[in-house]
Amino acid sequence: MIYIIPTDTCYGLAGSYDEVAYEQIYSIKHRDISKPLAILVKNFEDLPKYINISEEQIDILRAYPHPWSCLAERTMNAPLPGKLIDDPKYQKISLRVAEVCISETIRDTLPYPLFLTSANHSGEMEAHTLEDAKSIVHDSKIEMQSFDGGICDKPGSNIFEFMK
Repeated sequence: MIYIIPTDTCYGLAGSYDEVAYEQIYSIKHRDISKPLAILVKNFEDLPKYINISEEQIDILRAYPHPWSCLAERTMNAPLPGKLIDDPKYQKISLRVAEVCISETIRDTLPYPLFLTSANHSGEMEAHTLEDAKSIVHDSKIEMQSFDGGICDKPGSNIFEFMK
């Protein structure tokens, strides 16, 4: 399943946490396969399941007042779909937390985790309206659910990269 969701920056293109949705996202975006996708988790408590992160680092993220993504080395048992487990580009994982980047009414209807990227063709302007975001999906066979969050036009997220 593909989802178009408003985030704290722009509209996002999200996909079920499986290989089918993963491939669909790359196809929809015309994205270079060498560029990994971010993973959207529901809350801060999910972060240590995927990445090596300390409580102190989580506290920094909790307190940070602007949109952010967190990049860190993945845990040994990070729950990744099949072929991504051995994919070198997923040795580090970029995570976003729905608790801070998705409105509560939408957040509580989504299944987690999800793959996440911006809802635009690679190299083009980000989508700031639902109409713009939906316009990139041309294959009517793709199962899709979209959520209207009005205009989303904030600056992109800051990236925190945590090292061991």
